[in-house]
Amino acid sequence: MRMKKISTLLFVFPALFLFFGCPGVLLAAKTPAFKQLAGDVTEHAASGMRFPASVGGFKRVGVHEYDETGNHVSVGYNLNLKNTQYCLIAATVYVSPSPKVRSFGSRQNVVDSAKATLFKNLYEENKRTIIRTRPNVKLLIEKASPPPNQSKQPEGMYAKFSYKEDFGEKNQPVESHLYLYCYVGGNWTVKYRITLRENTSVEARQELDRFLKNFEWTITAKK
Repeated sequence: MRMKKISTLLFVFPALFLFFGCPGVLLAAKTPAFKQLAGDVTEHAASGMRFPASVGGFKRVGVHEYDETGNHVSVGYNLNLKNTQYCLIAATVYVSPSPKVRSFGSRQNVVDSAKATLFKNLYEENKRTIIRTRPNVKLLIEKASPPPNQSKQPEGMYAKFSYKEDFGEKNQPVESHLYLYCYVGGNWTVKYRITLRENTSVEARQELDRFLKNFEWTITAKK
């Protein structure tokens, strides 16, 4: 799924200006979006997010760039049935710039409110995309979510859906999980999209929990 851009907004306050911008305004990358590090680790050059070859039983299966800047990327991980290519759980980790907030003399609570509004808009757009593109989709759970790996980053949102789609070589009922976090390290949005069969085993679900807990966010903090 491609990250959606948010249109530019401008608020003018007496004696201060607060600018809202779209997430795609970072300078174009002058280097490839990804670089290879020791130990078969793939790093997103712009954010510093690192993607190891495996996280527990999940294996890295592909990397994607979504525009010419190299700022909007994703990396896929699959948990396969042991000794087969049959996918039990598919997880994709997306990284992109968060909606931009420029503040000139604004109080911190005004900035925080602006960020909360932009985050809510981004979350709602991701949720609408899932609902709009899947027939017979049901929203099962929706709630605030702390970062799954217990990092000291802003709280995000979590939603769980059910629908039918082609997964694991046949059309079947699946669960779809959306995790979204903004302003990670000050500048970046991290999103997880996870798909699994409704009758996925307890053992596989436990492996997913370990993936979420152990996938480390290495995004460079805002300077």
